[in-house]
Amino acid sequence: MNPNIEVVNENLWVVNFGHIRMNWVDGLRYLDEKDDCSNYAGLSDDGKLIVNKETEYSTTIIGLMSCLMQRTDEELTALSVSAKKQMNNPEKADVAKLTHCMIQWEIKRRSVQKEYNKRHKLLFVINNIKERMVKKYGNNTNSDSVD
Repeated sequence: MNPNIEVVNENLWVVNFGHIRMNWVDGLRYLDEKDDCSNYAGLSDDGKLIVNKETEYSTTIIGLMSCLMQRTDEELTALSVSAKKQMNNPEKADVAKLTHCMIQWEIKRRSVQKEYNKRHKLLFVINNIKERMVKKYGNNTNSDSVD
């Protein structure tokens, strides 16, 4: 794994966006092809949320997104409705807007990931078979060698 990538979980990565722009992180591309280091986060084409390590809010975003990623679709919908209602309250409006924005990021991430999985279904089947074979027979890389 590239040392410039911090993997929080399989769907949440933390990267310095400047490293992506300088091609220090091979193969990582944004879904929207933006090259803006002031962005807080971006989506990859396979549905990973990539948080910009350079921003002052990266730690907060990582914590909130980690929690939201554990929620069901129904829970996210309910949280979104609640956040929209709280936007009308001047005392809670800023937090509610931030919460709603992050919920929408997670909903979009799941949608992108679902579409990616549909398009690459055969790849996942092959990887699944490969994993089962390794578990069953082991990873014998020296099977052709003679003692």
